[in-house]
Amino acid sequence: MAITPNPFTEKYKAYSNKEIIVIIDNASEYQPLAVTTAVQEFKCRNIPQEEVIRIRNEISSDLEDTERNSLTTKFNNVGKVVLNE
Repeated sequence: MAITPNPFTEKYKAYSNKEIIVIIDNASEYQPLAVTTAVQEFKCRNIPQEEVIRIRNEISSDLEDTERNSLTTKFNNVGKVVLNE
């Protein structure tokens, strides 16, 4: 019986630290093997704690910007419907 290679191993080596942390922090949105592989890659990189904190702050800021943009779009769309534009 042949062992199936992990499809995430090589792929995640090319991912940025931010991309790896996003996978780990949002584990419920990914396949278990994807998360396990991301954790392994994270450990191999030995990312300093200060860098992890900086990246998580950046991710949080990105999410806030995305949510703000989404709300603005929804508000604009409601205005168009109300004004029949």
